[in-house]
Amino acid sequence: ISQRKQAEESLQTLNDVLAQRVRERTQALDDQQRLLQTILDGVPGLVGYWDTQLRNRFANRAYREWFGVTPNDIQGRHICDLLGPHLYELNRGHIERALRGERQCFIRDIPVPGQPGKVRISETHYLPDIDHGEVRGFLVMVFDVTQVTQAEQEKSQRLNQALAAPDFDAFVEGQCAPF
Repeated sequence: ISQRKQAEESLQTLNDVLAQRVRERTQALDDQQRLLQTILDGVPGLVGYWDTQLRNRFANRAYREWFGVTPNDIQGRHICDLLGPHLYELNRGHIERALRGERQCFIRDIPVPGQPGKVRISETHYLPDIDHGEVRGFLVMVFDVTQVTQAEQEKSQRLNQALAAPDFDAFVEGQCAPF
């Protein structure tokens, strides 16, 4: 009986040690996940991950704010449900190429939810997640380039206006040395 009791006590001790290790590793994983979420929430752009079934597995805060959804609303959601049928169709070719392992980068106007007629100009990257030669999904990074694009357009318009001004040729002739 004493050998059996010792064996039971040893087994209980091992179980306690194992349970403590599981708690510690679970806590470490939770800490790492929280840190990763914090870092990605700080990125000034959308960061998301979509699997091969086009279901969302991760989205940072900017993604959720851009589309006006909560974390629970986006997790597991199909990309078409988030983008809507029109935007999904516009992006479908890029999505299909990303799922074939081809990196994608494109500029797109994206309607602002709840603000009819207003759009954001976005630079979008689809980066395939390839593991041992198999595409597992793709990372999406989207940056709002509206202000930069508008500033470039305004600069171009001012330059065109200056070039079209009647006194531009006289100004240039007076300022430039002949070649």
